[in-house]
Parts: sequence; structure tokens; C-alpha cells
Amino acid sequence: MRNSRAIVRLCLGTVALSATTSIATAQEASSLEQGDTLHEVIVTGSRIARRDYEANSPIVTVGVDDIKQTGEVSLEMSLQQLPQLTADMNATVPLLGNGGRAQLSLRGLGAGRNLVLLDGRRMVSSDLTGSIDINTIPSTLVESVEIITGGASAVYGSDAMSGVINFKLKDKFEGLEFDAQYNESFKGDAGQQQYGVTAGSSFNEGRGNAVMHLNYMQRDLILDSARDFFADANPAVGLPQGRFLVDATNLPTQAAVNQVFAQYGVAAGTVARTRALGFNDDGTLFPTTGSIVNYKGPQRPYMIQDATRVVHAAGQYISLVQPLNRYGVFGKLNYDVTDHVRFYSQFNFSQNDVDTTAGPTQITVNMSPTNPFIPADLRTILASRPNPNAPFQFSKVLGEAGLRTFGYRFTNWQLVGGLKGDLPVVDNWTWDVYGSYGATSSRFATLGNTDSAFIEQMTLAADGGASRCEGGLDLFGFNNGIIQNNTISDDCAKLIRRQPKEETNTEAKEFQAAVGGPLGKLPAGDIQVAATLGYRNYGYEFRPDTLSFNELPEGGTDFAVYTKATDSVKEASLEVLLPILRDKPAAQALNLNVAGRYSDYDSTGGTTTYKADVEWQPISQLRFRGGYQRAYRAPNPAELYGGAQTVRSTLGAPPAGGDPCDVRGNLRNGPNAAAVRALCVGVGMPDALADTYQFLAATVGGQRVGNPDVGPEKADTYTLGVVWNRELGPANLRTSLDYYDIEITDAISAVPLEVILNKCYNIDGSNPTFDPNNFFCALHSRSADTGAIQNAQLSNLNLGGFRTTGYDLTVDVRVPLPVGSLMFNTVINYVDRWERQVLPGGLWEDVNGAVTPTAGNPLQPISPVWRGLLSLSYDFDPFRIGTRVRYIDSMIDVAALTAPATAPPGVDAYYYVDLDASWRINDTLNLRAGIINLLDKDPPIVRGTPGVTNPATYDTIGQRFFIGMTASF
Repeated sequence: MRNSRAIVRLCLGTVALSATTSIATAQEASSLEQGDTLHEVIVTGSRIARRDYEANSPIVTVGVDDIKQTGEVSLEMSLQQLPQLTADMNATVPLLGNGGRAQLSLRGLGAGRNLVLLDGRRMVSSDLTGSIDINTIPSTLVESVEIITGGASAVYGSDAMSGVINFKLKDKFEGLEFDAQYNESFKGDAGQQQYGVTAGSSFNEGRGNAVMHLNYMQRDLILDSARDFFADANPAVGLPQGRFLVDATNLPTQAAVNQVFAQYGVAAGTVARTRALGFNDDGTLFPTTGSIVNYKGPQRPYMIQDATRVVHAAGQYISLVQPLNRYGVFGKLNYDVTDHVRFYSQFNFSQNDVDTTAGPTQITVNMSPTNPFIPADLRTILASRPNPNAPFQFSKVLGEAGLRTFGYRFTNWQLVGGLKGDLPVVDNWTWDVYGSYGATSSRFATLGNTDSAFIEQMTLAADGGASRCEGGLDLFGFNNGIIQNNTISDDCAKLIRRQPKEETNTEAKEFQAAVGGPLGKLPAGDIQVAATLGYRNYGYEFRPDTLSFNELPEGGTDFAVYTKATDSVKEASLEVLLPILRDKPAAQALNLNVAGRYSDYDSTGGTTTYKADVEWQPISQLRFRGGYQRAYRAPNPAELYGGAQTVRSTLGAPPAGGDPCDVRGNLRNGPNAAAVRALCVGVGMPDALADTYQFLAATVGGQRVGNPDVGPEKADTYTLGVVWNRELGPANLRTSLDYYDIEITDAISAVPLEVILNKCYNIDGSNPTFDPNNFFCALHSRSADTGAIQNAQLSNLNLGGFRTTGYDLTVDVRVPLPVGSLMFNTVINYVDRWERQVLPGGLWEDVNGAVTPTAGNPLQPISPVWRGLLSLSYDFDPFRIGTRVRYIDSMIDVAALTAPATAPPGVDAYYYVDLDASWRINDTLNLRAGIINLLDKDPPIVRGTPGVTNPATYDTIGQRFFIGMTASF
């Protein structure tokens, strides 16, 4: 019933409101002049040139006009509206280290499992994972984008597990074109602007053509605090005056706590001796958890949450939209050396500059009880401990160091040169030989960080650090909630600041030779073949500095380790097209396409991939297509050789989320509460803390390391589809329906901390005896001082896999009218199954129709059952107006898959309405404008927590407009 209601709503939306993408399906025919061997069409997913442009795999083609009509400046924001692509890294995903990069994830299987091509050739990866930054593509030069579903390793090699995304650029351009666009929200922020200049000319009587393209894009920073939805987002315990953390092995007496709080008029026993204590500006105390009493602090960004915690809203400083300055240069040169040989070359350069901010750093240090700055009331409590001379733990949001500023520069360049042509001695045979070299460099620096170890030297000193800096380090003052604190001198603030940096460099070399043409005849036509030989070499280097080692609020260390690695592969492939029948009853065409590839990697050895596709066209208007493909993905250097790095995981908040050992959580208050408590102690929590432990940090760190013993991933893909073209009176109908089934095994991944906790603490039934020696329990331990999770081991392994099946429906209708024409288009995706398997041989977990705040992580996918992109436009030359509807189905919270009784609420179905219009003033000038998110819809709340959503899937900016122009001379 749920799916039936969804499709009814989708169909009603199609009638009422639609969009203007006019996305072309791959059954469009393209004819070539006889003998024009240098311009034959190559179908994405095949290296065989076919004059009928009939694809045997599901393909969606997006044209340049379709991209412009979305109103988005960046390519990934336009393309992620397609239902085949799911949420991944983009402008609204607040990852501080992504440096403005953008990625695409096909079918939700991860950016590293779909292959991104530029004009049919591989690009240089943007990081150690091998993923491609879509921002390196000259967006205003894109002519079209082809998206093919299914493994294509037999044709293109590794990484084409879920499919291929091929960006085609304008070719043989002549003249001068200027394109500009400006976007802004109706709130007066979210400014974006982009400019592109393209110049091209033929020379030497048309034998050569040169194209030069320059582009610039600028995107403004927006903080979470600019939107009411995020005003209280990311609550975390951390106070401007500081917080005293109790030690379960050295607790103060209840009598001392009662004595101090009695001065404030608080009844004895109200504040337990196990509570962490915060400091008001006047030095008085208040409990930071439990029943909050005597709190005198500011209200924002610090607040009392649910009457049980004093927190600060870290979202006040987090980027809602990452700022970006991007510069690009692109050049292309083609020259017909002879009537049978063409030289071609291509150069692409881009640079991203990003400067964004986050809240002040938070420290946790040990402090001497003799520190001269300790308030008197805290001294009374400290003196009552069994060991009054022992240091104690102190935590604070260190606003006096200033807001953290993250600076990032990412550069990418690639040079391609080659020769191609036909073989004059063999009819209709072509060849292509090229070489490519490219490199990326990313530099990341942070201002406003502090050195916890250095600070601790001063907090443990008898003079409080007065011998190191003017006045000593007084951490008990009030900083107005942000960055001002008069109790710390400029001399001390300067002394404790640090500026950690890191650098990542990659390079890629490629050589490839291809030849193809007819090889003999069958009654139904020529046998077509294509063969390739190739070599690729990759080099990677990750260079952190020693300042990347920082102590964490919950204990442990945030760190990274130097990494340098290389890998190379030698490959050979063969593809054959066999025409079986032609112009027969019930078989105007029946073709078989097969391909195979052998790849020999230095790192993992040899692999063989293959495919077989069938096409059957019983009548001219109807065509069936289907096939099977076996694909492989070799592990990337980060997975093989990556040095140890800290990976942060957000566990949510109790009662539904958070640490399973938190006494406020559902597990500690459910039917198995006693068994869970015993398990918490069994994995390392002090027994004295077990009945009062609360998880107060925002995130938990785990150690992720490479593993040179991991092998390649494998994928099996089945597709089956039907294409129908029909004239309905004056109207033209084109439609296709395709089924896909993708299963990936031996998936390379580390078991996420969330999964470790679910399975160790029996949240999903994996440990019914609550055995601390369970496999997943052994992957983490707990601090003997605080009880917090530590030493989580997240090593890369060939684990379980993923499998997804679904249907893609595309419909294109064009209806001529007395004045102009009406165009309707829809692309709908229905996901029948999306399952994950964490360990080989383990249970397959159905995560279909579930939502999570995390973007781009296949182990925690966001998978709406229905997604649709609908359009309706009216073209009455020289004007065109249109409307778009983007539909996202309702979803349950991902926690409902393992604990439906206690899971947070899901999200309702969402749709966004966009408007756009264009005016072709003359052959030179074309104007465009529109409104995105016309109804100004806020994103839905995910996890039932205010301020939490999936920013890669839902619109977090709100209603905005765009204006643009294209001038051609």
C-alpha cells in the first residue's frame, strides 16, 4: 500500500507539475555520413562504433540545456537530481576536509564504484581513494552526460562496478561564446556566480581546429546559523568556562558535593558525586548532566537541552554551504595530418580554493589540584577525594584560541595526446593510440587548533603556566560563548595555538591503443570487433605533519600517518558484435555483443572480466535489450597501503542513539539492562562508572588502516529492458523500461563503528548471550578512566557485499501545437531491493527505504523506494517556460531496521518544485532565469533530532533564484 500511494502521488504530480530536463533516452538514432570514419559515434559501454546508436544497456543522456535548466551552478548539484544518482559529496555536505570537491554515486554504491570519464577517457583521481572530483570538469563546456547502469569493467577496466558516467565536451568549436550565471537565495545569501569563455577556430583550410576555454566559479559561505532549521544543530557538551570530569577511581564525597551546593540553595543529594560539573562566570558550580541546577550561563549557543544537559550548538559555526573559488583552463587541438590520420590533444587544469570555519577547539587535559586558578568551590570538592593530590580531568571549549579556520587548495591537471584514423588498406577499420599524464595536489591547513599536550604541561604546573606566558593559563574564565576571554593573555593564547597541515599528491600515467572494424560477414551483416591494449600507472602520497596528532575530548588521539604507494596495471580487451538476424519476420534485428578483458595488477595480480548483451527488435517501434556483466574493482592505494588515520563516527543521542552503555539509553533501561551492563564492564568500563556513565562527546574516533592483503571486489550485473518509439498522431512518444540487478561481493570496507556496536551489544540480535568475547566486541575497548569507547579497529577487509535491484522508467512526449510545442519528460526509479552484508556468509540486511544523516557511505545508504524527476515545458520560439518536480519517497529511519520498537521517526515523502524560462533574443544572445525550491521547503528532520537532516539529499538552502546568459559570436 505504501508503494501504491507513492506512485499515485507521483503520477498526480506528473499531471499537475513537472520539470524541464528533456532527458533523452539512449534509443535516439544518430546517422553519420558514409565514409566519415573519424567521427563515428561510440556508444558508452561499448568501444564498437555503431551507426544506429542503439545501446544494449540502460543509458540516460543529459544535454547541456538540461543542465542549465536546473539552475544549479555546479555539475554535481544538477546531476544528483537524477534518480539513478544518490547522495554523495557535494556543496552542502559539511565535510571540512573535502576542499570543495564533488562526487557522484550511482545506485548508492559509492563514488569509488562508478567510473567517471571525460570524452570516453579516464581522468586523474582527486584523492587516495581514486574518486573523481566532478568540479575538475569544465562545466560550461559540457555538451552532454551519458550515464550507463551496470558493470562495464570488460570495456573500461576497474571501477566500473555500478556503471559509467561519461562527460562529453563540445568538439570542433568555432567562434566565441560567453556564458554567465548568478544565483542567490531570497534571504539575500547563498550567492553563486560562474563565468565561462570559449573560443575556437579552424585553420589550414579546415584541417585543424583549436579550442580554448576559461571558467571561474565563486560560491559564498553559509553557516548553519543562517537557517532556523539548524539553529540548535549538533549539540555537544563543552562549556566556555570549563567542566570538571569525575574519575570513577577517585570520586569526591557526597557530603562535600552537598556542602557546596547547599550554598546555592540546592537540597542535599540533588547533585550526585558522580556528576561532571561546569563553572559559572562567578566560579560557582552546576551539574552539566542530570537535573540541571544553578546554571547561570548564556542561552545561545549554550543551552539546557531536555533539562538534562548543558550543551553548545556547534552548528553555529559549521558550514551549511562550503565556500569555493574555482579556476579552470581547458584547451583542445585537432589536426588532420593526412586524409587518414588525425592528431588530437587536450589539456585540462582546475584549482579549488576553500576557506571555511568551525567552532573553537575543545580540549580535555589533566590539571593539578594546586593550580592557582581553580575556583574555591571546586577546591572544596577536590579536597574530599580519597587522593586529594591526584590530578583531575578538565574539559573546555577553548574560545580564547579563536574559531578554527580551514584553508584548502586543490589543483588538478591532465594532458592527453594521441593519433587516430582509419586503415586505408582495410575498409572501415579504425585505430586510436593515445597517452595521458596528470596529477593532483591538495593542501589542507587549520588555524585555531591548539596543542593539548602543551596546554597540559601548564595546567599541571604549580604556577599554572605563569613561567611560560604572561599571567599564566587561566582556563576558568568566561568567553562570551565565542572567542573573547580576558582571563588569558594574548601571550598565552599565541603560545598554545597550532597550525597543522597536510598534503596529498597523486599522479596518473596511461597509454592505450585500440583498433576496430568489420571482421567477416554473416547473413545478417558484418561482424564488428574492437581490441585494446593498455597500461596505467598510479602514484600516491599523503604527507601529514606532526601537528596532526591531537588529543580528543573523549580520550584517545586523532592522528594520521605518512603514506606513499604506487600501483600499475597492464590490460588487454576484445569486444565482438555478432548480427544474428536482420529484416526477418518478428526480427528486424537480433544482435549479440560480447566482450572480455584481462587485467594484471602489480598489487593484486590478474583478473578477468566479461560481458554479454543481446538486442532484439521485432518491429521498428519496439526493441528489447538485456545482458550480463562481470566486473572487478581493484583496491585503491588508500585501501591497500593507507597509513593509520582517525575516522570520526557520530552515534547520535540517547535514548534511541548514543553509546549503548549510556545509562540514559534504551538498552540500559530495557529488558536486558543487566546483561548490557555486564557487557559494558566486560569490554573495559570501570564497574564504579557503569551505573552513572553518560556519553557526552559529539563523536567517537576509530583507527582506519590500509591492508595490503585485500583483494578485488566482484560484481555481477543483469539488465533487461524494453524501448518503444511511437508516433501518436502529431505527437511523438519515446519510452523505456529497464530492470537492473547488481550484486557486489568481497566488498572492501572496514566495519563501521556503528555496526560494531549494533552487533556487539545485540542491538540487531548478533550477540544474544552478550558475550564480551564476541568478534565485534573484540574490535573495541573502553577507557579505564572514563569508560568511553577507545581503540576501535577499522582495518580494511574483504567483507560482505551489496545487492540492489530496481526499475528505471523514462518517458518523453513532444506534442506540436498551433503555436510552439509542449514537451513532457519523466525519469522514475523504483528500488525493489537494497541490501548489505557486513561479513561474508552473514545475513543480508534490507536497508531499502531507509534514511540516515550520513551521505556517500554504502554501508549506511539512503535509499528511497521511489524517486522521480518530472518535467513539463512549453516552447514557443523564441521563448520557453517550464516547471520541474523532484520527488523523494517517504523513508523509515535506518535504526528501525534493527530496533523498530525504539527507532526515531522516519521522514515523509518530499517534493520540490522549480520554475525556469529562457528567451532567445537573437542568434547571438540567449537569456535564462528561474526559481529553485519555489515553495521554500525546509529539509525534513532525520533521526528525530532537531537540526539533523541528510544535506546531500534534501535542500538546505531554501528558495533561491538564478539568472544567466549565453552570448555566441
